[in-house]
Amino acid sequence: MQIPTLAKIIEVTHKALSARIDEHDLKAWTAHVARKLASLCPVGCLPYGHLFREDDRREYLCDQVWGIERPDDWEHYEGLAFAMECEWDGGVDAFLEDFVKVLDVAAERRLFIGNLHTKTAWPDRQTTVLETVRQIAKGHRFFGEADEVAVFLCEKGGDGDVECWLVRGNGDKPVLVPDKRA
Repeated sequence: MQIPTLAKIIEVTHKALSARIDEHDLKAWTAHVARKLASLCPVGCLPYGHLFREDDRREYLCDQVWGIERPDDWEHYEGLAFAMECEWDGGVDAFLEDFVKVLDVAAERRLFIGNLHTKTAWPDRQTTVLETVRQIAKGHRFFGEADEVAVFLCEKGGDGDVECWLVRGNGDKPVLVPDKRA
């Protein structure tokens, strides 16, 4: 089974976040991003999340996870290949509260997407939000030094800027990932 690289997941997420969807329809945003990412789910994995509840694969732990199937037991899985969580509220507290969810799960690839309000959180995102995210990741019991998570910051209520940062468990400063769509 070939799990997509974090770089591929980032590329697809950048494209998904450039869609024109009503900024107030938060469920539509999560569904849109989840649909695009589920298209990357490899053979041998099953996506779980609100898009798959008719197939009895409801949201589990995060907004979307991919369970690695057991060939001899389709009802159970042997781990998670991917975990994604979205937080569209715009406040820093809600952002950080949901960010921890992707650290709590043991998944081979992790992605977090969150809105930050233009006037309050966006201007200081590098010195406040990203620094706090770095500290949380570094000290998290289930997020090791070699682990990494892609963190998308979306400006809420402004020009709609989007940035992707790579956060590593070793405590290094987060790295801005270039948007390769341009």
